Amino acid sequence: MCWLRRVFFAGCISLAACGSEDDTNTEPLDALVAGATTVNFGEDSHGMREIHRLVPEVFERLVERHGFRVFAFEAQWGLTEVLADFMNSQRTELDVREQFFLNGAFVSEDITRMLLWIRDFNRAYPEDAIALTGYQPEQPVTDARAVVRFLDETAPEQAASLRQGIDVCRAANEAYANDMEFAQEVFALQRQNRVSYTASERQACLEGLARIDAALAPAKSDSAALVLARLHVLSLQTYVGVLRRTVDSYIENPQASADMRIRWQGEAYAGIDEARFRIYETLQRIRFPGKKVFHWMHDWHAAKHASELGRIDEATPGAPFAEGIPRGTVSFGERLAAASGASLTTIATLVPCGTTCAEPPSSLEPSFARAFGDVPTWIDLRVPQPNLPVTTPGAVFANDHGFGFGNVVLAHQFDAVLYLPKSDRVH
Repeated sequence: MCWLRRVFFAGCISLAACGSEDDTNTEPLDALVAGATTVNFGEDSHGMREIHRLVPEVFERLVERHGFRVFAFEAQWGLTEVLADFMNSQRTELDVREQFFLNGAFVSEDITRMLLWIRDFNRAYPEDAIALTGYQPEQPVTDARAVVRFLDETAPEQAASLRQGIDVCRAANEAYANDMEFAQEVFALQRQNRVSYTASERQACLEGLARIDAALAPAKSDSAALVLARLHVLSLQTYVGVLRRTVDSYIENPQASADMRIRWQGEAYAGIDEARFRIYETLQRIRFPGKKVFHWMHDWHAAKHASELGRIDEATPGAPFAEGIPRGTVSFGERLAAASGASLTTIATLVPCGTTCAEPPSSLEPSFARAFGDVPTWIDLRVPQPNLPVTTPGAVFANDHGFGFGNVVLAHQFDAVLYLPKSDRVH
């Protein structure tokens, strides 16, 4: 699977095109992850071809040399169950629903091959199997049906009245075969500048979910089924009350100021990442306690102190890219860093714009391009890097997302950086 080879210089490890399948570009990880039980691997933008080619090599090394046994995608948390059929089958291609639960951004031939490698590993070592998980609360149909099923099975005398509360959320409607169909309708409404939930519908849905959660909370059981049912409630509350509320606010207020839109975006990111962490923390406790976990996510989510980051225009007044995540917004990665402490290694990916976009004046990325040119390079930020701007604040720009953040002190936010000279799209 190799596409790079190692060249050592000046305390960094540069990687040029491989001449042999026996070469590897992942040897730097041995030093970077020593002692780590959790690795956050951030990417500049989702859907980067170079990252999709590299991640399988990274994870394979972490599994074989460092004992990692969990792969966590920045994707819907129902993917564990959704991928079960594929992982237990002889199929070699993912169906459309499986791709949907990988959030689209994590779908490619390279990742399918990685899943096949994991499948072979698990069949060879069933007592030491690799787990797959997500943690995103963006699966309303799955959540609603799981809650209804749990109520029917465990509280039949209350189920009918409690179900009325979830029916108004629409996701339990049998008209939708799955989450993908629900999402297609929501996006169609969005394109027509129509809201997904009116204010009264949203309030009724959230009140109904609150009644269900209150009914479940006093249960004298800590069974996994009960814990997961309450997690489905939280997931649906976040989807309706945070994610869709933010999108609907844009539709309802087309003339909203930039400051207002930024505030909504910050509220959405904070609420969603808080729910993501609660979902992940719960799944870790009941499904893979004590196992080493590899996370694949966007750089901002991976950062150890994301609440210190701000918009690019805060560092460079008058710069474009005025919208973004406001300072003070706590990310999934920041919560994970607080919980994991020194056992976490966080790696960011930097890709200069080149000809694909325009770097803001405060961008840190051109300095890496000047230092390493067209040679991909791992940089360990835990050792001094006097010729790189890793201890002074600047901006980082996500090329394909058209999104960036300022006040980035790389050595404070990450343990290492993977510099890539270009970014091609997977699809």
